[in-house]
Amino acid sequence: MKEKHLVGRNKYNYVRSFFIIYSSQAVINLGPEGRPKVLLVKRKEHPARGKWWIPGGGVFKAETPERAILRIAERETGLKCRIAKKLPRTRETFKNDPDTRDGISDYISDNFLLVPVKKGEKIHLDRTSSEYRFIEKIDRNLHPFVKCHLKNSGLFNSGQIMKKKRSPESAANQKYTYSL
Repeated sequence: MKEKHLVGRNKYNYVRSFFIIYSSQAVINLGPEGRPKVLLVKRKEHPARGKWWIPGGGVFKAETPERAILRIAERETGLKCRIAKKLPRTRETFKNDPDTRDGISDYISDNFLLVPVKKGEKIHLDRTSSEYRFIEKIDRNLHPFVKCHLKNSGLFNSGQIMKKKRSPESAANQKYTYSL
């Protein structure tokens, strides 16, 4: 799938310094019912360059977040997917983004749990990722934003999540939202 750029990358990065970007992100589960096998990709672009991440990207004008995530998942992974569940909306703020004017990139994301339409499809990464891997447990070394999405997916029970102490206030919340 050929990508279209309306403006050059430098102009886009400058403009996004002034606005919150509306995006969609996907936890893609390739495991059978009740057994997570979640796809992570290693990002080649900022923000989160060099980090293990979930597929995601911007929502176009007049595009629904549902349509956007199906487009993005197919573009980034080569997998045709269907939406299994809508996950909580999150806001993600990245500091030290060298591609923006002020070093800050800010996103509001509609998030989804996806499953491939066909079992056994091969993964084909686009230019935004360098490699992929699967996880069956939430690794404590993952970025907090990624752990947030994985927890919100409901795929991982408490035995599959690396424990971290939380305050009583955050323990009372059922969903996780991070802004660093």
